[in-house]
Amino acid sequence: MTAAGEVLLAADAVVRRYGSTVALDGVDFAVLASEVHAVVGENGAGKSTLARILAGATAPDAGEVRRAASVALVPQTLSLVGALSLVEHVALGRGLGRFSAGEARARLADAAARLGVAPPADVPTDRLSLPEQQLGELGLALALGARVLIVDEPTSSLGPAEVERLVGALRGIAAGGGAVVLVTHRVGEALGAADRVTVLRGGRRVHHGRVDELDADTLAVHMVGEVPSAATVTRPEPGRERLVVDGVDAGPLAGIRLAARAGEIVGVAGVAGSGQHFLAQVLAGLRAPERGTVAVDGVPIGGDPWAAVAAGVAYVPERRADGLVPALPGTDNAILLATLRDRSLRRRWTGLRDRRAERTRARALFERFDVRPRDPALPAGALSGGNQQKLLVGRELAAGPSVVVAHGPTQGLDLRAATAIRDDLRAAAADGAAVIVLSTDLDEVLTIADRVLVLSAGRITDTFTTDDRPDAARLGRAMAGHPLAESDP
Repeated sequence: MTAAGEVLLAADAVVRRYGSTVALDGVDFAVLASEVHAVVGENGAGKSTLARILAGATAPDAGEVRRAASVALVPQTLSLVGALSLVEHVALGRGLGRFSAGEARARLADAAARLGVAPPADVPTDRLSLPEQQLGELGLALALGARVLIVDEPTSSLGPAEVERLVGALRGIAAGGGAVVLVTHRVGEALGAADRVTVLRGGRRVHHGRVDELDADTLAVHMVGEVPSAATVTRPEPGRERLVVDGVDAGPLAGIRLAARAGEIVGVAGVAGSGQHFLAQVLAGLRAPERGTVAVDGVPIGGDPWAAVAAGVAYVPERRADGLVPALPGTDNAILLATLRDRSLRRRWTGLRDRRAERTRARALFERFDVRPRDPALPAGALSGGNQQKLLVGRELAAGPSVVVAHGPTQGLDLRAATAIRDDLRAAAADGAAVIVLSTDLDEVLTIADRVLVLSAGRITDTFTTDDRPDAARLGRAMAGHPLAESDP
């Protein structure tokens, strides 16, 4: 039995460079038995790089890592093989020669009991929802015997109830003598879940200590140097209806009716499994309704992605990996589909791609949307998660869309990056777009939306505007299936 306070995992003066970029510059870190230690910082601060080095997935250029217990990393970008079940993943993790399906299920059941949630263990993981996949990765790490769990932005796709269960599970792992390294950009999450916190900024450790010695404002200042404020964007009164959904059934969706007007931001709040994924795909033309119609400026787009693109629909998917090609340079990701819309990116006489024009367009996009480092030649996968998201959002907004469908656009982002993307969405609305933001994050919806629809079990159960906006607790109850009219005293 490991004694409380014993160092289970430590890094001494670790350095990691990527070309001319110094991702980590002499960082010290240690996590003790029976504690949750948060690592916080802006996107690009070096958090994920430190996590990979601690787990042994990346070697430091200098410095030393000491491990006194088994370590598992649950990365921000999920690593599950979609065709395999969780049981089969346990087989891969333990070695095929020692595989026992019964033992694997028993280990997963034990892990599920510790986590307080049990994703299906015998179905291919690509059939699981994104929250189920995230929780499944955590359960898999525990099932494979990890004593130290490094979790990188584990709550980015979880609803409030799931976050509460997960935080309780992480605390339980620590209480049982294990240790958790919680990588997060969320100030409240770090203060509520962790015993100690390490703050990274620009690849350096700028603060470390106990969380009970900090408040939210102080921790935010440590992270970003200053707390960013939203830009002032003057938006006209909402105009004509640009997106109209009438009586749509699709998968779990039933009788969906909604309209979004020019200059309006409509939030769709719902817990995991409420049907948000299906609704986002229907609105973007990627999924055909079984019944009903979807139209943009009067033009039907139901189930026709090319018609949606032609109508000016911009789509930011829930998983940034579904919108970017990580192995391709930032330039290619920045101009995806743009060559179909804009003839200036093709040579006048031949119609072939004009690579110089593409590079110029990409550099301008990186500058406008603050994608760092400012090097479009780098593969998109080499960018931090926040900068990948800014690249994705920037590409979709740069063409001046008529409708924006953004599914969890700020999930996994730090305060500064999230503020920047909300400002970009507000600017798109000010330019006349109808913006739809779908999210499980109460704060995201309440912060940005002019009007909020609650999606529960595939149906829109509540709607309200800024004039009758509920607080987060009431909205959370509505998302969980208790309509506002029933939950109010």
